[in-house]
Amino acid sequence: MLFFSTDFPYFNTTRISDVVVKCDDTEYPIAKPSVMADNQGNMYVELVNIYNTSRAPLDCTMPKDSITITFTISGTGNILQ
Repeated sequence: MLFFSTDFPYFNTTRISDVVVKCDDTEYPIAKPSVMADNQGNMYVELVNIYNTSRAPLDCTMPKDSITITFTISGTGNILQ
């Protein structure tokens, strides 16, 4: 599984786009991440989940040196201003 959590509120208008997971020097775009609220109502974004068969697997080897996730967020109301 690969996901990230935030400490700001989730809104049903929240959108995550332009997601790229970079393992070492190889980039893997994620077309449709799952964006939802966690148990506290904060934004949770699931990128890869082998237990969720509706999600496409990420065909990569485990990173040896680094992993980065970049993305664009929109629809957050006024919380990021």
